[in-house]
Amino acid sequence: MLRRKLIGISGGLALSLVSLSVPASSQAANNAVAQKKASDIAQANGFQAGQVKSVSGGTLTLTPYNGASNMTQFYLPSNTPVYQGTGAITTAGLMPGVDVRVHYKNATGGQNPQIAAIEVLNKEEANAARAQANAAPPQMTAQNQPPIAPAPAPTPAPAPVPPPVQAQPQPQAQWPSGNAPTAQVSPQQKQSIISRASGSQPGKIDKVAAGYLMLKPYQRAAGEATLRFDPNTPVYQGNGAVSWQALQSGTDVRVYYKESGKHEKPKVVAVEILNARQARQTERSERDIPRGQ
Repeated sequence: MLRRKLIGISGGLALSLVSLSVPASSQAANNAVAQKKASDIAQANGFQAGQVKSVSGGTLTLTPYNGASNMTQFYLPSNTPVYQGTGAITTAGLMPGVDVRVHYKNATGGQNPQIAAIEVLNKEEANAARAQANAAPPQMTAQNQPPIAPAPAPTPAPAPVPPPVQAQPQPQAQWPSGNAPTAQVSPQQKQSIISRASGSQPGKIDKVAAGYLMLKPYQRAAGEATLRFDPNTPVYQGNGAVSWQALQSGTDVRVYYKESGKHEKPKVVAVEILNARQARQTERSERDIPRGQ
């Protein structure tokens, strides 16, 4: 269960940050695109990254980065929003070989999943998405992946059954070194992002899957929380920003979220990784709070 906490920031402070970075007109245009992008992505049930194979007759065929996945077909409405960097482009820019992240709605009635929005990835983003996709087998579920019909396989000849082999744990090295800050973030920038949230909840990361973050709150009376999560969501640690892949199971965090529609899960606005001292103090103050407070 998530508890609401109000988060505020002075309008003057946010305005001074904008005036130091880019002209107000450019900032306003970028903010408008960013808000529409967030709104479009929030309508999706999941996402998949890969390279455009083809676009034809309202159908986009995607070659996923994970080699274990077959090519996936999506329904591409003519007015589908396509984002690149801080701007928007038309679907004409979706040429074969372009690296993208497709945000889609689950298929109904045997149709292909419908695309809600497309992000065109730069080289660095594509390499990171490719590494993530190949770090583990794809999770093809009705909630986070489009249904993909596996290709028929020939019946194998009988073979001796080998003795069971105990599975080895995944090495820690599969996670990029995202715990070290990758970029310095000013308190004003951080507060500007956090101020968009409608509430926050501290706890431990249970799991970060495709499109979702699962949190075990410190508050013992609260149940596990599931929130919608985008890989572009800012993750803060100390005075820096780190990769979302630093959110391993058991990591102590404070999740800032924004309430969505009545039948939608809240969307993560930002995540702050707590140090050991912050985690201990926060857990002591939160764990015995009654449910509903």
